Order: sequence, then C-alpha cells, then structure tokens
Amino acid sequence: MGNLLVAALLALIGVFFRAGRFLDLMAGYNTASEEDKKHMRDSGLFSFIGNSLLLLALVLLIGAVFAYSGYALLSDLAWAFFVLGILYMVVKAQKFTPPTQKAKSKGVTTFILVIMLFFVGLLWGGMQESTVTIEEERLLVSGFYGEDLSLAEIEEIRVEEEIPPIIIRTNGFHFGPVMKGNFRVEEWGRSRLHLHSRQGPYVVIRTRDKYIVINYRNEEKTRQLYDQLYEKKNVTW
Repeated sequence: MGNLLVAALLALIGVFFRAGRFLDLMAGYNTASEEDKKHMRDSGLFSFIGNSLLLLALVLLIGAVFAYSGYALLSDLAWAFFVLGILYMVVKAQKFTPPTQKAKSKGVTTFILVIMLFFVGLLWGGMQESTVTIEEERLLVSGFYGEDLSLAEIEEIRVEEEIPPIIIRTNGFHFGPVMKGNFRVEEWGRSRLHLHSRQGPYVVIRTRDKYIVINYRNEEKTRQLYDQLYEKKNVTW
C-alpha cells in the first residue's frame, strides 16, 4: 500500500510539472529570480522532471505488483531501479540549471552522489556471504551483524528444511533473499538471522534467550556447517 501511495503522488506531481502547473513544488523555484524561473521553464526542465517522475511511479507500481505476487527479489530490484532512477534524474537535471545557479547545483549533486555511493557500499557489504568460524570454545560469524557466541551457550542445534514465518525486522539488513541481524520469528520470538537463501536447509541454533539461524545459497555448504557444529558438539558438550 505504501508503494502505491508514493507512486500515485509521484505520478500526480509528474502530470502537474508536464502541464506547467504547481511549479513551486520544485525546491528552489519560488526563491529563484524571474530570469532563472524563465530559464527553467523554457529549458524543458519541468517536462524532463515530469516524465522522470511518471517513470519512477511506474517502477514503483511494478515493484508493488511483484511484491503482491510473492516475487520479493523482483520487488527489491524494482526499488534498486527506483533509486538509480532518482540518481539519474538528479544528475541529468543539471543541464537545465540556470547559469547563475551552476556552482551551487554542482555542490548539491556531488553531495547526493557521495550519499548514494555510501548506501551502495552498505548494500554491497550486506549482500556478501557471512563466514562462520568454529573455534575451540566459540562460534564466530563475520560480516554485517556478526556473531560471537560461546559454544557453552548453545542448548540445541538442528537442521530444518523450513522455518516459521518471519514477522518483523527489529534491527537488521534485508535485501532480496538476504536477511542479517535481529528479527522476530513466529513461535521462536527474538532471533538472529544470517540467511542468504529463501530455501532450506537452515542450521538452527537455540540458546537460552534466542534462536540463531544460518543458511547459504549452496545447500551442501549449509549441511557441511551443521556437520561441523554437530561434530564439535559431540566432542565439546
């Protein structure tokens, strides 16, 4: 529903801009000089922004359809294209900037690019597969929302082909099939997830106060992790 509301709002503003109406919605337009306002109107800026907003609204609508149909990865990709579309619109719009505003406009564009690159870096880092290391007395999970768990805290370890529904993310990373961090899981409550695939198997570790769930894109790698933990369990616990 949220995506549809945003898409409708973007489409409405896009139509207004294409029609040359409500131009004060553009940041900085109402404070610009009359000469700069005329330049922005005559240069085709508002037609470009209007068309861009309509395309962005369409991308969000497609993403909402994918999400409703259960294609979560395609829905996430739609959001990625939406972000890239905003970046393209901001950069491309600079060619319409009035000459008196170009220096300020370049500074704003550079700032936006830096912020975008920062979030792209976070996304790339979050998508990287976690590395699990089993030491003499500890279980370590590297990467975003890593884990440092004493083996003595583990009360049970098992393999499950399916896990209960994930209710909500409380503090974590979620993009496509990748889920890392703190989530609430039906029947289990507070859980720490390190998931890289929507499909089982899952290594489920139960401690006194939470569940830890790990899986990989490669099913065999997930089962190997369970075998290593099970062997360690028989030797240590």
